[in-house]
Amino acid sequence: MRFTLMVKATTTSKAGALPKPEDVAAMGNYHEELVKAGILLVAGYSIHELVDGLEGRLDDYYPLPSARGDLRGKLGRPAEARDEFERAARLTANERQCDSTLARAQECA
Repeated sequence: MRFTLMVKATTTSKAGALPKPEDVAAMGNYHEELVKAGILLVAGYSIHELVDGLEGRLDDYYPLPSARGDLRGKLGRPAEARDEFERAARLTANERQCDSTLARAQECA
């Protein structure tokens, strides 16, 4: 059984304030303990790392650049989102999907 733990953003974290170094160290130690115990398999990846980490793995799978476009748009990276939607449109053989994806690219401009 696997679980995902997400922590709700706070006013402080939304403002971009970094946690105290001792809190980061404590969390790192806790993660190490969980990994050693075989409980924690993946930790510490930001949404940016997950999105960028898929680069090159599914190059011909047209839904991937579309999903990345969505994520990059939500991350405030509209130029990158537009590029991804345009790439998805080039990869699909479905004309309706192509038109829809190009329209999403235009929304990012």
